[in-house]
Amino acid sequence: MVDTHCGNNEERNMVEAYRTGYLAVDDIHQVFYACYGEEQGKPIFVFHGGPGYGFSNDMLEPFDLSEWNIVAIDQRGCGRSLPIGCIEKNRTDLLIEDIREIANYKWIVSYDNVPFLN
Repeated sequence: MVDTHCGNNEERNMVEAYRTGYLAVDDIHQVFYACYGEEQGKPIFVFHGGPGYGFSNDMLEPFDLSEWNIVAIDQRGCGRSLPIGCIEKNRTDLLIEDIREIANYKWIVSYDNVPFLN
């Protein structure tokens, strides 16, 4: 269950990811991901709004970090993903494939997702 009252934003901004990395998803893009919370918890993907925006720790606010394995992705061309601002090969169907690639890379079989629109 999503906990809607998990502390203040100041505490969330100090949370460090237990894992970060880049996954090369094609010959151009490297998608940045960061994992927060309980590594053995229920996996959930969190997406930022766009365009160009990236994940920020305030997006962790709705979650009880002791229960969820949160995988935050900076979508192609956004945030810390490389190359920054690149719109070549940047379509919705490819973004969905990126999610599947990261899920496979992390051995996640099933997951939920939460879109954040900023």
